[in-house]
Formats: sequence, structure tokens, C-alpha cells
Amino acid sequence: MSETLINMRTRVASKLGGKSSHKTEIINALNEASQQVAWQLKIHEAWSDTTFTTTDEDYDYDIGDGDDIAATDIYAPFWIRNETDECRLTAGTFDEFLRGYNSDSDTGKPSKWCRYKNQVILYNQIPDGGTTRTLRIYYIKLLTKMAADTSTFQLNDEWIRPVEEFATSLMLKDLRDFDAASATLQAYNELIRGRETPRMIDDSAPSGGIKPISNTMNDGFVN
Repeated sequence: MSETLINMRTRVASKLGGKSSHKTEIINALNEASQQVAWQLKIHEAWSDTTFTTTDEDYDYDIGDGDDIAATDIYAPFWIRNETDECRLTAGTFDEFLRGYNSDSDTGKPSKWCRYKNQVILYNQIPDGGTTRTLRIYYIKLLTKMAADTSTFQLNDEWIRPVEEFATSLMLKDLRDFDAASATLQAYNELIRGRETPRMIDDSAPSGGIKPISNTMNDGFVN
């Protein structure tokens, strides 16, 4: 995590034929590509977690500064663990929640969760007042955007080349050079195809499996 924005921007500009005049656009593309790669590959450097507590008959928990889940950098949750009862909640869908799991009369230990807008929904039993539970939410975080020339790349160095290729593809699309954009995107896909990602490592374990189901770009339904 030592590469600087100015070096990455210079290399992308070179791939574009020396179009250094597109400085702002290249920076935006690099930031967008970094977040996309972090989310697509579930890169460990982009993981984070925080805790929140349940309240009596409350199934929806707001995300944000000063809210129920007091975090401002959540991009996409992928796990929730019940720290009190030492078990993991199963990821579900908002559609499933609407089809019958939103009754406050069925209280107890929630076993499922989903994302809806800027909330986390707990269901399959609504938290009861008899036990205050601590839940830990794991998520892909919003990366700090690079802006100054001295800004450093937020991921490990092995992801520099893929991010630069993806950013170049985005820029070529904006410049309406679709053939070159397609070729560059293919180069990006070839780069990541053989990489050992956290998801691949986890899925190869006997009881592994990362199965994220929602991000900030949808409303809680499985894609």
C-alpha cells in the first residue's frame, strides 16, 4: 500500500496515448475501479466490521453516523454474527422478509438478515426484550478516495495493475473508443482470473464460503 496516485495516474494517461489533460477524469476512474475491484473480489484489505445491539421488537436498524449501526463507511455487508449467542445469521432477502417474517408478535432470537436501503433488517424472529444481543456486522468498506498526488493506493500492491486496467477501460469508454475499451477490459479479466482471491481461499476450505447478497446499489434483493 505504498503506490501513489500520481504514478498510477501517469500510467493510465500513458495507456490513453498521453492524455494527461484528463487528470480529474482519470482520478475518478481510478477511485471507481478501486472500489469495484474491492467489491468484486472481496479483497481482505477492504473488509471491516462493527457491532450494534438489538432492542425490543425492533427489526430495522439504520446505518450511519449516530444511528443504530454507527458506521459511515459501509459499502456492502456480507456477514452478521450474533456475538451473544455465538452463531451466524443467515443472509436472506427483503422479498422473503415481506412475505411473512415481519410480525412483531413472533419475538425471540433472530436468525436471518437482509439489507434494505440504508438499513439492516433482522427477521425469522424479531428481537425480544428479554435479551439484549450484540451483533457484529462484517462488510466491504468504502475506500478512501485518492485526491492529492501523494495519496496512496488503499489495496495491496498486487491489485495495482488490475485497477489501472479497469480504470483505463472506463476512460476509453468515456472517450468513445469502444474497441480499445473492450480489449482493455478483457486484459483486466485475464489478470484477475488466475489470482487467488479471499473468496477463492475461503471457498476452498471445508466449511468455507463467502456469500454476500447485497450492496448499496440495490434494495436488498438478490441479484
